[in-house]
Amino acid sequence: MFINDRIERDAWGAFRGYIYQANISIIEWLNLEDYNQVIQLEAGEDIDKIYSDKKRILMQVKHIQGSITLRNKEVYEAIANCAYHMKENSSGNLELVFEFYTNAASGNEKGDHFKEIGGGNSNKGLDLWNEIHNGGLEHEDEDKYVEEIINILQEKLDSKTKGFVWEYWNPYLRSVTVGDFKKVIKTLSWKTQEISFEESTKKIIKILKNKGYGTHNDDYEKVYYSLLNFALDQLSQKGTKKLTKEILHRKIFEAARRDLDAIKFALLEFIEEEEKKPENQHFIKQIEKLKKIESTLAEIEVVEDGDSSAAIDIALNKLMPYAEKIDKELYKVASSLYYDLLQIKKTNITKREFSQKVKSLFVEYKRKVEDIQLSLLK
Repeated sequence: MFINDRIERDAWGAFRGYIYQANISIIEWLNLEDYNQVIQLEAGEDIDKIYSDKKRILMQVKHIQGSITLRNKEVYEAIANCAYHMKENSSGNLELVFEFYTNAASGNEKGDHFKEIGGGNSNKGLDLWNEIHNGGLEHEDEDKYVEEIINILQEKLDSKTKGFVWEYWNPYLRSVTVGDFKKVIKTLSWKTQEISFEESTKKIIKILKNKGYGTHNDDYEKVYYSLLNFALDQLSQKGTKKLTKEILHRKIFEAARRDLDAIKFALLEFIEEEEKKPENQHFIKQIEKLKKIESTLAEIEVVEDGDSSAAIDIALNKLMPYAEKIDKELYKVASSLYYDLLQIKKTNITKREFSQKVKSLFVEYKRKVEDIQLSLLK
């Protein structure tokens, strides 16, 4: 029997954190408000939310077991990174916001230094940091709190750390004034006790339901895994990794297309079995109808992909305002017809009744897709 007591080889925590980061990226992606907003992955930080040339939100995302304090490695590194980003972007008029997003709760610091300063019951350094960030402390106590935060961080100074961030951070932290460090506190906030790993997937499913990207639970899961695969693929690629509202619509459109293909193959499977029988020759005509519908979808897909020709550019500009509607409506058509077909196949009815029901699905399928196409021309 093989004995393995090397628990440290289990990389479940690293993989869990990787998926957690991807899930939070998807949530931010789904919540983009317009086409001008962009999300970049692994750029300044784990997630960069770019609202314009004048505002950029940098998010570090960490899935951590237990609570965190100012002495945690992840917290210490986040503060150092924030200070470095501020230095690098000090020129110009860019508003820089830094967020540390985690499922972990803020914990009590060692000692009672914060309690002694304010005479209160809280000794949670990160909560006090957020109070200063939000302007919720009296000015006379605020400087003392900031000074104590600096003292705690200075305990972790290590001249052996290498890299351009630490080459800036180490001398900065040794000599920083309370006034200058307040600027870091005003830039960085701690988003603690956010959703857990399990809750992150559920939240994505809920958002997909609210946005109407499907009609059944299986639909939402399919869209989720499609978006997750794309996000993970982006994270694994070298270079710029962008998530936009336009790309989101395309990915959901592709998920709808896969369901449309499932309808097609399910129907053709039955047709191939029955088409040789004289009483079922009318199904051959349905194949031609299906091809016409597929060509209609192909036209939409070409516009979605974009084309260098002037004509397609014009069509794309006309199409974009309706992108949300295309995604929702096509997905509803695809999923509802697919499940209707499955129900028909499970029902104990005669061949003739089955043929009639399938034929009616073709008619409904064609009509709904054509209605979507006509709405684009209005």
